[in-house]
Amino acid sequence: MRVTWAEINRIRNIINSGVDEFIVFDIETTGFTPRQGGKITEICAVKIKTGRIVAEYHQLINPERRIPYQIVQLTGITDNMVRNKPTIREVLPEFLDFIGDNVLVAHNGQRFDKPFVSYFTELYFGHVLENQLIDTVTMARYLLPGLENHRLDTVAKELNVRLDCHHRAIHDAKANADIFLILYDMFLEKESENVERQNLVSENAIKSIRSWRKGSFNRLYVNLNNGAVYYDFLNNTWSSKDFKGLIDYKALEMMVLDHLKISSMKEIMDKEIKWVV
Repeated sequence: MRVTWAEINRIRNIINSGVDEFIVFDIETTGFTPRQGGKITEICAVKIKTGRIVAEYHQLINPERRIPYQIVQLTGITDNMVRNKPTIREVLPEFLDFIGDNVLVAHNGQRFDKPFVSYFTELYFGHVLENQLIDTVTMARYLLPGLENHRLDTVAKELNVRLDCHHRAIHDAKANADIFLILYDMFLEKESENVERQNLVSENAIKSIRSWRKGSFNRLYVNLNNGAVYYDFLNNTWSSKDFKGLIDYKALEMMVLDHLKISSMKEIMDKEIKWVV
């Protein structure tokens, strides 16, 4: 799934706001959605302040229903483990007190964890979960685009983060906290590169972009202030047509992607887009 610039800009705005405290959280459930009877069986939250873990909250939860066999096999959480635990209605006040109004962080949290918890805060307390959220799936797709997938275990392996007992909230939240700290630094580094690209833009503003095909040739021409360059889709390389001076092609490519509002040159080929900008 492609990362949208709106998602990246939202993360950028949160990080650039100067916030230094985040709550990384994870839940385990009996199903995919509460609207079809899914209940929360475990919740864990880890507080990060100025780049280190300073506190954590963990609670097994009685879902007030039997846990499906396939979920037991996935999470290892059994009916016996949660039989005498508090319900989500009893747990939520403690959880909400722990997270406060801090920015939340979760893996696939935009589509799963936050909406799931928010459903029950609205059901029992009349309000949705309004905390801002950074989704580490989005960060991983943006910063690690070459991965086969961006599941938590895949990202953890790529970043050499230890992940024990995957699909237990207590372990997933702690691993994702470590993942987030790494991705956070990677994001800042990429932002620094973006500043360099902006300097390139000021020196070599894009005047026009057009696609060109003839026979086996398939190119994207970019006209800049100091001449033209082109991207050859057959060889996946940049070359100069009549550009005067030196140019950082990696920075140029990122500038072109920003200009076209796409995430990769491959996207042009995949969608067979014909650009005239």
